[in-house]
Amino acid sequence: RGGLFGRLIRDHYLFLGWERTRGVQELLVLNHLHRHGVNVPRPIAARAVKRLFCYQADILVERVSEANDLVTVLKKNVL
Repeated sequence: RGGLFGRLIRDHYLFLGWERTRGVQELLVLNHLHRHGVNVPRPIAARAVKRLFCYQADILVERVSEANDLVTVLKKNVL
């Protein structure tokens, strides 16, 4: 979400029900992937804070030891 609109709403999302919040959706996907043996961070908790018609979401995941972010990997390895 770029431009002026992105600056106004930042990390707020339209509330369409608790089960459709971003944190809950991410938690469900990570749980599914983790149960099926995909190497993803283990999800611990999710939350959403509703304000009027919008909400903010957070997800808590387990830290992956010795993991590198994409930028670090790309800097070390030429595609």
